[in-house]
Amino acid sequence: MEMILKMKNAMDKINREMVREWVEDLVIDKTAEGLVIQEIILKTMANKRGVAYRRSTPKEESQNIDGYLGDQPVQIKSISYLSKKSSVREVITIPIIYYKKTEKYLYIYYDKRFKSSSLNKFM
Repeated sequence: MEMILKMKNAMDKINREMVREWVEDLVIDKTAEGLVIQEIILKTMANKRGVAYRRSTPKEESQNIDGYLGDQPVQIKSISYLSKKSSVREVITIPIIYYKKTEKYLYIYYDKRFKSSSLNKFM
């Protein structure tokens, strides 16, 4: 019964704006444009550090891995993800590379929590 009450409470918090953001994120960020951006970021970071890169396999993607810089798995997220972190329940234990896309530029940031991780050599 406790889980049903929690689900009801969660359902009550869903609104039109939340659904719109979710659909926009799914359709735009995670499809064509998002995949192109991921490729650009992986290639840029790999070239910068002189390592190989590759996109993740479907199995790796299901483990929240977007690609590899050398042998380091990374997750790539829009900077807008930071404002959603409190409402998202996923736990990401690998380095995250954030990006912000504007009309002219693609800005790339990394999660400072991983400063001491092996990703540091790539940043």
